[in-house]
Amino acid sequence: MTAQHVTKLENLWTELSQKVLAIEHVQLPLSFLLNRILNTLPNDYFEFKSMWESRPHDQRTVKALTEELCLLEQRLKQRDQTGCTACNTNVALVTKRDPNHTSMTTASGGKMVR
Repeated sequence: MTAQHVTKLENLWTELSQKVLAIEHVQLPLSFLLNRILNTLPNDYFEFKSMWESRPHDQRTVKALTEELCLLEQRLKQRDQTGCTACNTNVALVTKRDPNHTSMTTASGGKMVR
């Protein structure tokens, strides 16, 4: 799905870029295409967008973006298929000091020995 989406946007961008070059004699920057791809992604990809924007500019290519998006899509599908509740839930570990300070008691009553 992601690769098809990127290919569709890339084809539209190529067509537009050729028309702009013929009429205005200006080449559209690749960043226009990359930003368009990122801005059309669903909310599940929010963290990915931040990660992508932190990459060095010379590593931001359509090929690299497509590969990363396909990997993320596979991971999201696996998460959804397995019903991984730990992936969707924030869990905190709360500890209390034991009076003799040789172990700690977790909120669920388990002991962790130092």
